[in-house]
Amino acid sequence: MSDLHRFIGGMRAGGRNASSPLAEMTINQSGVITVQLRTRLQRTLYGRWLPTTVFGPMDDPSAENIKGGLLGSDGVRVRAEDRTSVVFWTPVPREVLTALGEHGIKTVWHEHPPKVWIRG
Repeated sequence: MSDLHRFIGGMRAGGRNASSPLAEMTINQSGVITVQLRTRLQRTLYGRWLPTTVFGPMDDPSAENIKGGLLGSDGVRVRAEDRTSVVFWTPVPREVLTALGEHGIKTVWHEHPPKVWIRG
């Protein structure tokens, strides 16, 4: 299936970061969310530390806007019950949350977003 939405940014997974523009978030027509390093080479070299994270509709994911604790970067945290969360760093968190909401994902917009430090 082709991607309906694609955003370029950074990511944090497992306490490790990839700065923008090294990561991407895609949302396909079935509502599957993928956050991963952008290129196959990056995924091969660094995927062990920053693995591709996929949330399907059955995972019942939710998303919220956040701020990085150190530099104050904008981002969106996606998580599901019994799963680790992933942070997608983006200068357009409202657009990302809107796209996720269009696919029935539960989203929360915080006027004063929670800060994320080491462990997303």
